[in-house]
Amino acid sequence: MLSDSEHRQSKRYTSTLLNTDTAVLVAHAKLGLSKETSYQELSDRPYLRLSNMGRFQQDVDYFFERQGIELDVLGEVDDFSLLRKIVENTPCFSIVPKRSVIDVKKSQNLKVIKEIRRIRLAVWAVTSSSGANRPSLQRLISDYFLRQTKS
Repeated sequence: MLSDSEHRQSKRYTSTLLNTDTAVLVAHAKLGLSKETSYQELSDRPYLRLSNMGRFQQDVDYFFERQGIELDVLGEVDDFSLLRKIVENTPCFSIVPKRSVIDVKKSQNLKVIKEIRRIRLAVWAVTSSSGANRPSLQRLISDYFLRQTKS
């Protein structure tokens, strides 16, 4: 199973960290945001958030809460690819993992505004403790790492 958090509740499972990624603020070009835009200025702009309450969205919510910012939530989406597509076609902003917008230069409407290093997405492989040493699982994890270093 892939997860955004380490599984520690049971000795029956093993967690292997596969990857971490920083968050970026992305916005539709018509929103007029720039690197100089303060986080406080986002409170009156339409915001698209993740609907799943995984660790990444919890960290995003906490980040804005600590800044004292109440966001104007336009809607919720449960997938980074769909979230990106909506921001690309709707004047709004969102927070996504940097990897999900690596090819942003191909888009005229989607702009990466700034990196938010305090928010990170972790990807963990959670397996049964006995299954973690299986050669097929080890190959899968190794292949994942190889793909990550090539992209």
